[in-house]
Amino acid sequence: MGRKGSVPAGEGFLPGTSAGELARLARKEMDGKTARKYVAAYHRKAGKSFNEIAEIVLDTYVAVRNWLVAMHKGGLEAAPRRKSPGRRRTIPLAVRHSLIIDVHRGPQASGYKANAWTFRLLHQHLKDKYGLDIAYSTAAKYFNDMGVRLKVPRPAHPQAASPEKRLAFQKESRKKILAAAKDGYHVVFSDEGHVQGYKNGHKTAALRGVEAVRTSGVGRARLSIFVAVGYGWFFIREASGPANSEEYIGFLDRLSGLVGRIMTVDDNAGYHNSNKSTGHIEANPGRLRRISTLPYTPNDNSAEPQIRAVKAA
Repeated sequence: MGRKGSVPAGEGFLPGTSAGELARLARKEMDGKTARKYVAAYHRKAGKSFNEIAEIVLDTYVAVRNWLVAMHKGGLEAAPRRKSPGRRRTIPLAVRHSLIIDVHRGPQASGYKANAWTFRLLHQHLKDKYGLDIAYSTAAKYFNDMGVRLKVPRPAHPQAASPEKRLAFQKESRKKILAAAKDGYHVVFSDEGHVQGYKNGHKTAALRGVEAVRTSGVGRARLSIFVAVGYGWFFIREASGPANSEEYIGFLDRLSGLVGRIMTVDDNAGYHNSNKSTGHIEANPGRLRRISTLPYTPNDNSAEPQIRAVKAA
């Protein structure tokens, strides 16, 4: 008989479980540490000592002893590793979701005089609205994890339409869009952009008279894309060359062939308003219509953010 609390070796260990069952559990287990516990139990069932088992499973004597003591007292249910719940989040998940909504609405909607968020102001907002008084560095880390970034707002163009003209345009275009929808047209917001890629070399130190392994150099590639955003769908088409009237017409025809009759809302690019593009749309009134936004008002085009998303990808 061993001392009180000792783990018997041989058939006295886990008497209701066979060595074959322990071997099967070890082979089936996906968690490495739990599998080693089953292996340790298998060898204890075979009569091996703690030190011998520790050498087999490549772990310490203390760890092996603790495993086997727990399994001797609690059975096989004590073998699976218990996952730690982890440290409690400093900013609860519900607060994160609400904070993201606050970010989109802007600081003035939350009662601040500032017209743009800063991390300092968001940090103060956490304390004012949600009662979370945490360190600024910790809050900034969580803001980054949430996808909140400090961005420079796009400045208004000096020739951009006034707010009054934009409001009038939105009311008028809404009437046209509703009328087109009743006639069976799919209303799409379209835009185009250019994705540029650079391949930069790197300078490196080298001995005099010996060719460097890596040399400096710059390569550049440019790709033009057309994007259309509909109700619940997204379409992108790669241009075969620079964006021009022919590419724009091909984009409209391809889109019309996929979804049917379309009314496109786009900007005032030269090839949108060219005689060739305008003539093509007027020659196909049964399947193509177009609304042109006011000059220098990109925020009135829902496809504009999609271009930025494509470039980021």
